[in-house]
Amino acid sequence: MTAASTATQAPTVTRTASPAPQPESPGEAVETFFDPNAPAADQDALPVAPAGDTGPSGPTIPEQNTVIVSYAGQVVPILTVPDGINTGPAIAEGDIFAVNDSGQIAAVDRGGELRIDASTVTVSPASEFGLHPNLNYGDLAWSPNGHYLAFRVDADDPQDFNGIDTGIWIYETATNRSWQVFRNTYAGQVTQQHEQRRALSVTWAPNNTALAITVATPVGQRIVFLPVEHNVNEWVDSLPHADATWTTDSTGLIVSGTTENGQAAVGRVNLDAFWTYTKYLDQATTGLTMQAATQLNDRRIAFLGADAGSFALYATAAISNSQPTRLSQPITGQIIAAEWNSERTAVLITTQTDNQQLLWIIRIDGTVRNTTPNDAALSDAHWR
Repeated sequence: MTAASTATQAPTVTRTASPAPQPESPGEAVETFFDPNAPAADQDALPVAPAGDTGPSGPTIPEQNTVIVSYAGQVVPILTVPDGINTGPAIAEGDIFAVNDSGQIAAVDRGGELRIDASTVTVSPASEFGLHPNLNYGDLAWSPNGHYLAFRVDADDPQDFNGIDTGIWIYETATNRSWQVFRNTYAGQVTQQHEQRRALSVTWAPNNTALAITVATPVGQRIVFLPVEHNVNEWVDSLPHADATWTTDSTGLIVSGTTENGQAAVGRVNLDAFWTYTKYLDQATTGLTMQAATQLNDRRIAFLGADAGSFALYATAAISNSQPTRLSQPITGQIIAAEWNSERTAVLITTQTDNQQLLWIIRIDGTVRNTTPNDAALSDAHWR
């Protein structure tokens, strides 16, 4: 299903040819850097921010006030109280949710229906009778301006007749219309393994006109980007990277994670006619696995780098063969999910450690906070 022909056409991603990108201004000069292979004695002069308090008793940081979590079937805000991190009253039910800057709450309730605040969304692929029993809702993501809600549709049996409805849909709140922009493809429908793509999550461009979709394939995760009014019947190629975030000006993607050769890298893909790629860092030279990279407002690139069971926040200049600087103290655990706030001042991280999920905030000034609610079994966590 595509958008109605009478709808106002949203701006699309620019795909005109452009010259190869020039090195961007790295912002603040970096004279020293963290070398994970250097002796410990040589790390004393690193420009690493002090760790401060990393437990629930530490001072509240502003970013904590914009964290929403789900557990035990409830969507609740995080509250910092004298005896630790607790949760406030439920603002919705469900484990799958998204909250926009205006406070609108989209959530999948216990009956499997998609609701925005108190209203059930009954547009395609649902109806007044709900979704077909073979289909179910997945990831939700508001556009930055709150005008659109992107949502994922999965199928218990993708080979059923309505498997064609799986993928990513857009709902426009002002017009109460929806349309599909990305369709999952499965074995038997496409020839190559990298073309067997199942949508996992969505990241919106800052200018609200396009999306980057992380997809799972038999050969690893890849990235698809497309305009908000994309014709779902038109095939779109993918980028061989595990995750991506948008540049601040929406003209490119900062890519990171595992690539085709099985090694991690950080770089930029320009959304020009050639998808010009500039690699900033790779695992062979840093010794790190690298993910959740983003472009900061000062044009540096920040990312989570992991090694030997722990990870930390790093930054690097946006130039090829740059050297990373470690910004935070290491945190033990495996990264399950990571999400940057809209201001690009902090990253929200869910980790798995000894059968326990913990929730961390790392600010770009190096401040680290364990902001896991007391006695909470987390299902999901997002920024407001």
